[in-house]
Amino acid sequence: MAKRLWILACAAALLLLCVLPVSAEQAAVGDYYIYTENGKPLNVRSQPNGSVVGTLKSGVKVQVDAMVNDSWAMISFQ
Repeated sequence: MAKRLWILACAAALLLLCVLPVSAEQAAVGDYYIYTENGKPLNVRSQPNGSVVGTLKSGVKVQVDAMVNDSWAMISFQ
C-alpha cells in the first residue's frame, strides 16, 4: 500500500512539473500597454531578432497572444 501511494505521489509531482510552464505562459496572455523607458517607439519584428515590420508608440494597447520565450511575445494590435 505504501509503495502504491509513493508511486501516485511521484506521478502527481511529475504531472505538476509538466503543467507549470504552460500555466506560466498562459498567465502572460492578455491585454498590455506598451511603455518604453525613453518614450521612443518600440520596434515590432516578424520573429525574434527578425526584420522590423513596424513600430508601436509608447502607451499603445496590445494583445499578447503567446509567449515565445522570456523576452519575446506574439502580439495583435490595430
